[in-house]
Amino acid sequence: MDAQVVVPVASASVLTPSSGLSESWAVAEKHSGCYTGGKVSWSESAQVLGCLCEEELRLVDVNTREASRSVAQEGDGILTFALDPAGQNACTSHRSGLLRHWRLQGQSPEAVRAWRAHDQIVADVCFDASGSLVASGSVDRTVRVWDFSGYFCTHNFKGHTTLVSIVRFHPARLQLVSLADSEVRLWDLKESSCVAVMKDHLTSISSLYFAKVKGSIFNLLTAGRDQVVNVWSLEAKCPLSRSIPAFENVEGVAAVPTKGLRQASSQMEKNAKDAFLTWLQSTSELPSYLILTVGDKSLLRVWNPADGKCVRSQASPHAAKGLFRHIHCLDQVNGRKIVTIGEDLNLVIWSLPEFEVVNYIMGHNEEIVHVQMIPDLSWPESPQEDAQESLIDQLCRQPDDKGVRNAWDAWMKQGSAEGAPGIDAGKEKAFRKQLTDLCRQVRDAGSK
Repeated sequence: MDAQVVVPVASASVLTPSSGLSESWAVAEKHSGCYTGGKVSWSESAQVLGCLCEEELRLVDVNTREASRSVAQEGDGILTFALDPAGQNACTSHRSGLLRHWRLQGQSPEAVRAWRAHDQIVADVCFDASGSLVASGSVDRTVRVWDFSGYFCTHNFKGHTTLVSIVRFHPARLQLVSLADSEVRLWDLKESSCVAVMKDHLTSISSLYFAKVKGSIFNLLTAGRDQVVNVWSLEAKCPLSRSIPAFENVEGVAAVPTKGLRQASSQMEKNAKDAFLTWLQSTSELPSYLILTVGDKSLLRVWNPADGKCVRSQASPHAAKGLFRHIHCLDQVNGRKIVTIGEDLNLVIWSLPEFEVVNYIMGHNEEIVHVQMIPDLSWPESPQEDAQESLIDQLCRQPDDKGVRNAWDAWMKQGSAEGAPGIDAGKEKAFRKQLTDLCRQVRDAGSK
């Protein structure tokens, strides 16, 4: 069971006159985890992230950073899921082998229908662009397409030799992509046949993504643990357009359109130190999209699909050595917002093209063994100096011995902060250690 952070408040009606302390407490606010691993899906229309949490589906509002709704079936855990484009319906795959349709309107999701889709467990499901069709890929190595209103099978595709781990509909055509190990197949629903087999990776593919070129023309991006990102044209026989060596095991790949990034960069002041902004502003012919990858080197990297060069690299803000698991684009029109999911099971929302972290969503708390109040350790601004960075912000940005030493020196120069007691020299070492532990806890929890 995921731990919860609860903020209690005293009930004024039961204050004891002798001590002034409350004997009863009411919950004013609480936070529970929303992600323990597995699939994460984004609904741009509803502005919610779907996350798996202990075999339940949690719907997270990115504005409030809270799981607003939960979908669960008692005694039958959810293994994977899909949200329709409008964010009004969900399809879930369960341990029993059943698929379930959930209506998401209102605060309490409603179970509509359950049906058996395959002989074995369903590994992935997805909706088409209209929300009327659902595709399922199974351990039985088949891919099936379902009418989501009538719950009957319209297509049954066979050809993979291993379990089908990912299925995705083409964003603009009645075509379906399925992934099994290192093999990708493109199925045409009108012809009810496989129109292309894409095999170039040496090991299993971990992620795939559709990148819009123009109109209804898309490229398919595939990335895996062979440290290569492949760009496939989805025209004719789906030839390989380019292979980009990433020099790391790629866990997630995504694409962002460049038009909105260039417009945003033109409104920013030129910064000679930011080569990426300079590149956006000065390049005469930008590609229609940029490729984003995350992997085991704890770097978020941006690639130009035209020449395969890395045009931006950003260090990970995640804990657990900064390792990434997934990446998603949250703004399909302008490409201004992305989310990364780390090995620390937290979700970080970024603003592009400046690559600034704008929000953290705490995914999983694990077992909570200690709770501590964080005092306001900031000091008033000095009229002779510019505004100072608060001690907490400074420590969370640099939670190491050097950061603690710098923060300590600055604090001592300014005098004791309001709300913090005077500390003699004998307690300096213990206080520094306490600050170090505290800021690491804050950073790991995804707080700023």
